Amino acid sequence: HLAPLAAGSRYDFRHIYHDRKHPGYLWIATGGAGLVLFDARKGEVIERVTAASASGYALSTDALWRLHQNEADPGFLWVGTQGGGVNRIDMETGQVQVWSSRSHPNCLPSDDVTALASSSSRRGGAVRSTLPLMVYRIQTLRDS
Repeated sequence: HLAPLAAGSRYDFRHIYHDRKHPGYLWIATGGAGLVLFDARKGEVIERVTAASASGYALSTDALWRLHQNEADPGFLWVGTQGGGVNRIDMETGQVQVWSSRSHPNCLPSDDVTALASSSSRRGGAVRSTLPLMVYRIQTLRDS
């Protein structure tokens, strides 16, 4: 259900994140080819998530900036995008939830999210965009 990478293709890698649950797996945020899951041990792409992926698995855009996983909430991969807000991927089901300035104007001031961070508790984190740093509560994002 996820599109493979084309053989011999070149991609703008913007951020690489080591999957804590699966040793050797790397999540790669690209500047236009979506999110790539790469098995470094085998040297092969396992899957790719894009804006054109199957319903429920689609990102808001293929231009990505940052990846983050909150240690207190390890089942989700948070994705900061270029123009698509924040995407949260359920790493078990592949479901994608999107927060943007259009759909959640009280959550995000901009859809260009260049950095993500979290506190050591489930209480909150921070989003950095082209505008000043914004601190959020994870519960607020889930409920909005």
